[in-house]
Amino acid sequence: MSEVKQSSTFSSKTINHILNYSVIKYFTNLVFSISIVNSIYTGFILPTINFVNVNVLSFAPILSLLNFFDDVSNTVLVQFDKYFLEYPLSTLDSIGKTYIKPIDHKLIDLNNHYLKPIEKEGEETFYNIFYTIEKILVNLKNFTFDKSTEIQKNLIDTYNQELESTTNQQKNVLGKNLTASYNTASKTITKINDDYLTPLKNQTQDYVDQFTTQTKQRADEFINDAKSKVTPKLNELKESAPIVSASA
Repeated sequence: MSEVKQSSTFSSKTINHILNYSVIKYFTNLVFSISIVNSIYTGFILPTINFVNVNVLSFAPILSLLNFFDDVSNTVLVQFDKYFLEYPLSTLDSIGKTYIKPIDHKLIDLNNHYLKPIEKEGEETFYNIFYTIEKILVNLKNFTFDKSTEIQKNLIDTYNQELESTTNQQKNVLGKNLTASYNTASKTITKINDDYLTPLKNQTQDYVDQFTTQTKQRADEFINDAKSKVTPKLNELKESAPIVSASA
């Protein structure tokens, strides 16, 4: 009895599934962007695949067997995506919305309050916080340089003023320099404390109190959300697990 050749040809669900992964799709496009590789594939490999598919894999016994194994392997991939990709990504997304996103916004608000303002990204992702931190570090570097220059200039101006004010009081050069240095240091410390440290301490304490309260609220929301999502999945796994009976 001769083999029956069907009109349909083999189309692998598993291969199409794999090719739809973003990483695989990226490298596939990268490889086929090379003209010589694309020419070899379209000129030799693809015609060979089509020939084998039409003249060999389209016979009923072979096609049925391939479709069976293809369905099994594709089902395995679907389950893999579900438990190792979708659930972890869903958890990361939940963590991002509950913790990372509020922290990112708070860092931007804090930066904009003290440093050069930065804008929030239009498309918010889990990794935005790293770009925010990078921008804040650049702002801190520029802020530190500008303030150190300002303090240095103020220090020199204050010293010159103090030195000039002691000229008429003391004739000893060493005494004038010591007095001017002491007065300069005293006034500089007072100015730094009044203009920078005290306002920063007061404003930072307000941010810390507000951030602590919001973090606790976010933590409670995340725990409740995680319980509502994990419990049904555990019950689903328990119900789908095979029951093994033990014989005496």
